[in-house]
This record gives sequence, structure tokens and C-alpha cells, in this order.
Amino acid sequence: MSISAIPLAGSAASAASAAPLPTASASIDTTRGSLIHRLFASDPAKPAPYGLRLFAYSGLAVFLPLLALAALAPAGSTAPHRLPFFADLSSAFLFLVSLPYLFTLFVRDQHVLQRALHQVIDATVVQPSHNTAELFRQWEQRFTRINRGAQLGGVAVGGVIMAVNYGAYRGTGFWINGPHGLLPAGYLFLLAVFVFYFLVTVYFVRSVSVSVMLRDIVASSRIEVIPFHPDRCGGLLPVGRIGLRNQYLLTVLGLNVLLLAVITTSFLGRPPGLQLLIGAAVVAYVVLGPVVFVGPLLPFRDGMRRTKEEMMSAIARRLRTELAGVRARLAEESVTETAADSINRLKDLGAMVEELPVWPFDAATMKKFVSAYLLPLAGAFGYAQLKDVLSIFFS
Repeated sequence: MSISAIPLAGSAASAASAAPLPTASASIDTTRGSLIHRLFASDPAKPAPYGLRLFAYSGLAVFLPLLALAALAPAGSTAPHRLPFFADLSSAFLFLVSLPYLFTLFVRDQHVLQRALHQVIDATVVQPSHNTAELFRQWEQRFTRINRGAQLGGVAVGGVIMAVNYGAYRGTGFWINGPHGLLPAGYLFLLAVFVFYFLVTVYFVRSVSVSVMLRDIVASSRIEVIPFHPDRCGGLLPVGRIGLRNQYLLTVLGLNVLLLAVITTSFLGRPPGLQLLIGAAVVAYVVLGPVVFVGPLLPFRDGMRRTKEEMMSAIARRLRTELAGVRARLAEESVTETAADSINRLKDLGAMVEELPVWPFDAATMKKFVSAYLLPLAGAFGYAQLKDVLSIFFS
């Protein structure tokens, strides 16, 4: 027996007020005012830029000039380094993995968001009201201000961290320094650090803003989860992948911080400024891990739970009506098999609704999140234990 076979009070009015919008009118552009999107993402209405190509090009565009400047430095301009360029695995990971991965996710985030919204709206799992189109227009205007403000904040954060890196690495034997100050490769290194933290700041602000926007969209829409949907999330898995995508990025950044701590401690000791940055990054990772995953999903959880509660209430009201009719006929001994069948179907339907998910992710997605979140933490713990064991044999 399907849910639609049970007449629910007010269902016609709800359907009329939450009729799904056409996909075109449900589109929203969150890239207005974003310089990076305008330079590299082309038209948001067109297909997303090819991810692997973006990743490869952005990584090589930074690493190859850095490699050339470090390898081709004039004789006499460098001094013996405690941490030479080719031993600095942390910087290599930053410029070949973390920075290009962040850049790729940043450029493609509008396309991923729009595709997820289209999928859940086309499937009528999310049924926007006619006020939603105006809500989208309002959020497009807000994102113009959000992107501009985030970019100004990114310049400030990137500048501060670039300055801290410069101060932390001075006189430490790091490969960016020469006998008389920074080498040309050092200037490019600091510029790349600035770009990296600029992107981190803007990406984080945009992610939080998208979570707030999704909350408003869900508040003005109706969530109709589909029982036994193949994605095991009632049809909302596309939005669940947004949170997992953010967590993968955070995991990559966490691994980079772990590698930075290992390399600098092994070769340079504990530069105070750098240790402060590493400590702040560890705290941010522990706190932000669950936030970046759950943030985009919380609005849909509220909508899914509300829909489930409404369906359970409707079934309970219908079951009460059926039981009241049966009780009235008991004295006359005129209870029919039809009445009993109706009650059994309502009981089965209640059991089915009880199993409806209230989070837009399945068990497999949750396992991926937990594994990704714990990977850098497990790596840090494992390295500490291994170091203690080795110190016993080689002390």
C-alpha cells in the first residue's frame, strides 16, 4: 500500500502551495562578486570545468616555477640548508595536492550545488513553494556581498599567515632563505602560501553561507522523502554528498598539517611562530570536521524529520478513526474483514514510515566521513607512537 493511498488531512492544500518549480526557475548563482569563479569557472549555467584537468594544471602552475627557481639558483646565492627543497615533502604536498585540490573544489562548488538542487527538485523530494524563486534572487544578491567580503577577509588572513611564515622561517635553514635574505623561490613560496590561505578563507565563508541558504530553502519548501529510494536517503543523497565533499578537503588539509609538523620538527626543530600555526590548525581541524560535514545537511534533516512526524500523525489519526468504527461495531458483532485489513495496512504503513531516514546520507557515506575525519588524527597518533618506539632502540 502506498502512502498516497492514505488520504492525509490538508494534503491537497500542501501540494498546491508547494508545487515544484521548473528546474530553470530553481537555479541560483552563488558566484556573483567572486573573482576566482569569474576567471576560471566560466558560465555557471554551463557544464562544470573538468576536475582532473583543473587539479593538474593548478598544481603544475605553482610547483614547476618553484622547482625551477629552487634548482636554478645562481651559485653562491644559497647556503647549506637544514631543510633543502627536495627534502621538504610538506611543501611538495601543499603545492601538488592540497592547493590544487582546494582550487578544484572551489571552482566547481557552484556546479556541484546546482546539480544537487536540480536532482532533488526534479525528483520532487524537495518541493519549493512559489516564494522560493524570490528567495533565490535575494540570496544571489547576498552572495555578491558575501563573496566580496570573504575575499577581503581572505586577503587579510592570507597576508597575516604569509607574514607569520616569513618570520617563522627566517634564520632556520629553510630552503627559501639565502645568505642575504629571501631567494626568488622564497618570494614565490610566500605568494603561494598567501593564495592558499586566501582560498581557504573564501571557501569556508562560502560553505557556511551555503548552509544558511539551504536552511532558508528548506524552510520555504516541503520535503517529501521517498520510502525505499535506491539511495537509502529518501532521495536526498545528492545534498549529502556536499558535506562529504567538504570533509575530503578538510582531510587533505589535515594530512598536510601533519606532514608539516613532522618535517619541520625533524629538520628545523620547533620554530615558535610555526608551532603556533600548527596548533591552531589542529584545533580548527578537530572542531570544523563535523561542522563542514553536518552543516549543509542539518536543514534537510529538520525537513525530513518534520515530514516523517507529519506522516506518522496522519496515520495515527486515520488509525484512530478506523479503531473507533471497529469499537462501535463490536457490540453488533458486525466487524468486517475489510475493517481488519484496513487496520493491518495502516500498521504496516506506520512501520514503513518509522524506517524513513532523517539524515540525507546513508551508512556508507557516514563510514566514509568517519574514516576521512579520523585519518589525519590516526596518522598523528601513529607517528607519535612510532617515534617513541624508535627512540627506545636508537637512543
